[in-house]
Amino acid sequence: MTPHFIPITLLFLALTVPALGQEQKIYEVSGPARPLDADVLVVAETHPPIRLYGIDAPEKLQPCWLDDKPWACNAVAIRTLLLLIEHHEVTCRQTKDDNRHRRGKIYAVCTAGGKDLAEEMVRAGMAMAFREQSMNYVEAEAEASASKVGMWAGEFLPPWEWVAEEKFGG
Repeated sequence: MTPHFIPITLLFLALTVPALGQEQKIYEVSGPARPLDADVLVVAETHPPIRLYGIDAPEKLQPCWLDDKPWACNAVAIRTLLLLIEHHEVTCRQTKDDNRHRRGKIYAVCTAGGKDLAEEMVRAGMAMAFREQSMNYVEAEAEASASKVGMWAGEFLPPWEWVAEEKFGG
């Protein structure tokens, strides 16, 4: 072992391991909220924005199709989220997932009026369960699909596929 290896290892451990007896701090915030996107909120004017954990909603420029005509499903999804949070205090609690999908953002389970916002977005057909992150909303997605509500009334690409096509050309 080189003489520098032990001090560097100890420094790494000191920076990455919480002090004995301390839990990892979980971010929690409550207050009025506003949507930044169909799956992103600002709560109590705090930063960074909070992404709804376990779902993915249509992107800003992503079209959905109904009767062979495009419609702005992102705008409708944002409006749906706005209606869910309107006149309610929103409470968001950061998830303890493995950080694979964080991309520098806080992912949280958020509620308003006693309802899980992610679940309600999926149930309304305005977001999809993001299975790589969570299986929590798969049942709600199946119900929305069977009922042909929201995006399920027509045709659309899952948001992650649309992003991949836009970014990498399909």
